[in-house]
Amino acid sequence: MRVLKTGISASRRQAVYFGKDSTFHFHGARLPHIESSASEKSQQVLLFLVLTHIFMHEQLCTEGSLSNFLGNLGIDLDRNYHPYFGDVKHLVSEVFVAQKYLDKITLEKDSGTKIEYKWGPRAETFSRRAAFEFVSKVYNGRPLKSWALQYNILTAHESSNQTERDD
Repeated sequence: MRVLKTGISASRRQAVYFGKDSTFHFHGARLPHIESSASEKSQQVLLFLVLTHIFMHEQLCTEGSLSNFLGNLGIDLDRNYHPYFGDVKHLVSEVFVAQKYLDKITLEKDSGTKIEYKWGPRAETFSRRAAFEFVSKVYNGRPLKSWALQYNILTAHESSNQTERDD
């Protein structure tokens, strides 16, 4: 079993672990949407964490924000190799972008280049609700409605999907 510690705050560290059955767990609760072959498991876990972070940052995040988030989990975006995930920077900036899970936006500014990420078209296969519920569990069951902006985005997205299915 591999364990990562979330870096929400020093006083609120929670264990996230990956079970022998290739599923992603949080305090013993399985997240069934993260099931894959052993060779894809680590990439899907990383992708889930990245998409969850983007969702919680109003559907768009900077590379710096993502780097800080992953760093709090003990995952260095700029390090060439992570023992569980491999080349994290390559996965995020190239593989997930090429697979259309992420859209990468490069902005040229006077102070240099700024990179932003948002959900790509293939990310729609991931459950926003599951990502949001995962965050709620990290925050000891904090109600989803307490994140008003994200809750409104989620319910609007779910309503839109339901309307499309009804047509």
